[in-house]
Amino acid sequence: MPILVICQNSAQMNHRGQGFTLIELIVVLVFMGMASAVAFPNMAKMYDGFVLRTERDAVVQELAAMGVRAYTRRSSVILSEVNAPDLLSLPEQWRVMLPEPIYYGSSGFCGGGELSLVVGQQRRTYSLAPPYCEPHEL
Repeated sequence: MPILVICQNSAQMNHRGQGFTLIELIVVLVFMGMASAVAFPNMAKMYDGFVLRTERDAVVQELAAMGVRAYTRRSSVILSEVNAPDLLSLPEQWRVMLPEPIYYGSSGFCGGGELSLVVGQQRRTYSLAPPYCEPHEL
């Protein structure tokens, strides 16, 4: 009785399929997990920093526009600690500290001054130089 024997080519037997082994995938996943464990806690701090800077920039832009605001209303504006929350769109828990009130005339020019924006433990002080009172951080 005849016996049929089939031999595969040795090149075909050593041929490895295309793709990754399970060990390779596990090693990559472990490295990704370690990298994310280091990066994600800092992401929240970065986001809070971006929000803080964006809010601060918005308030500084409002300060820069106070002269135009007085001119378009054709009335003088006096910025003080008392009326700052009414005149400026301050985010929650933000305060404005002014050693002296800042006067904006109906012509749009201002007398200059200095003010500080305070949120939490952070304090940024700005100088408003006459006649246009563009805020410059000190």
